[in-house]
Amino acid sequence: MKGSVKFGLILLGIVLLLIGIIDMTSKKPIIWDRTFDAKDKNPFGGYVLRNELKHIIDEHNEDLKRPLYQYLDSTKGTDKNLLFYTSYFSLGEAAENKLLDYVSRGGKAMIIAETIDYYLLDSLAIKVFDFYGYKKGVDIKSHLRVKLTNDNSKIHYAKSDLSTVFSKLPKNVTILGGVTYQEYLLPNFVEVQIGKGRLYLHLTPDLFGNYYLLNSASQYAYAAKSLSYLNDKPIVWYDFKANTAQYRTPLRVLLTNPGLRQAWYVLLGDLFFCLRLRAKGAACSGNC
Repeated sequence: MKGSVKFGLILLGIVLLLIGIIDMTSKKPIIWDRTFDAKDKNPFGGYVLRNELKHIIDEHNEDLKRPLYQYLDSTKGTDKNLLFYTSYFSLGEAAENKLLDYVSRGGKAMIIAETIDYYLLDSLAIKVFDFYGYKKGVDIKSHLRVKLTNDNSKIHYAKSDLSTVFSKLPKNVTILGGVTYQEYLLPNFVEVQIGKGRLYLHLTPDLFGNYYLLNSASQYAYAAKSLSYLNDKPIVWYDFKANTAQYRTPLRVLLTNPGLRQAWYVLLGDLFFCLRLRAKGAACSGNC
């Protein structure tokens, strides 16, 4: 029985060593996931954007690693501009009401997200529509361009879906940019006047990802000009990952790393194998 356990441990060590060698020597695949996180260097991570803020916004910017409600509840003035960069913006009604109150008192906030919580949009009387890149059954994706209303440049983004736009906007909203097709401009970037402040909503976070900021000067300039609406005060970057408890669990770290994930599954399989051997040995000794 001891020999079987020893053999299992040796086998596990060999497998882990081989996995480590393969993981270190193999060419890492490009991860195209839309993570939009400040630490991610994949094409659609936010590493470049976060690090370029100090050049785009010449202020002492900071990261917010605690819940937005707590931060705003302890903030009396409106001396910081808030920036939210994510795929799905939803912080709950209480936090979003705090955000709207902060803006109404003279603050500024910009939400760059492909999906924005229905509660927030509904409270602003705004609706969003996805036309999936088709017009009357015709695929027009390759003809879509992006522009700002104060700039005549029409920019092509080949690796992104540009079909999510605003379909209903109230009178207190100003269109700052959109997706163009022929003579049409479909808004994807707007300014909402709320009390003494401004809330900016942008529906295409891809345009601020690492890939495009490094791809061309025009694409970098688009992101810089869009963010320039926040250039009057320091920016507080809301860290979604730090505020999501699931990212802190050791198991999640194991499962999101390909090499560690393989090693974890092999370890579980080897433990199961050893337990079966031990059970068979116990059964055999009981029958003998």
